[in-house]
Amino acid sequence: MAGGALSVFGLAASASAGHRWRMQKVAPQIETERLVLRAHQVGDFDAVAAMWSDPEVVRYIGGRASTREESWARLLRYAGSWAMLGFGFWTIRDRSTGGYLGEGGCSRANARSTPDSAPCPKSAGR
Repeated sequence: MAGGALSVFGLAASASAGHRWRMQKVAPQIETERLVLRAHQVGDFDAVAAMWSDPEVVRYIGGRASTREESWARLLRYAGSWAMLGFGFWTIRDRSTGGYLGEGGCSRANARSTPDSAPCPKSAGR
């Protein structure tokens, strides 16, 4: 951000504006040498549903595979989290291939934010 501004986890402040904070309404895109983190899109649904229906993925995250309907609700919740809270989850893709690797971010549960991630089995350890 220009003009001495600071952006952290969806909150932006500008020194020239007296440190007034505003929420990020959409997940900012973050690119690294190997990864692209971006907002979930409707086109991500099949990959999200496949990942959350895989017993190996959910083995230590609730222990129960999600139905397509539950995955759809999850995708909508991701978008709503950014819009209403200013933080949430990103979809994580391989920068060179565009392949879906999983998702990660922060969620709000019981009035607190918790870092979390859910990698696809093939991307474990990346």
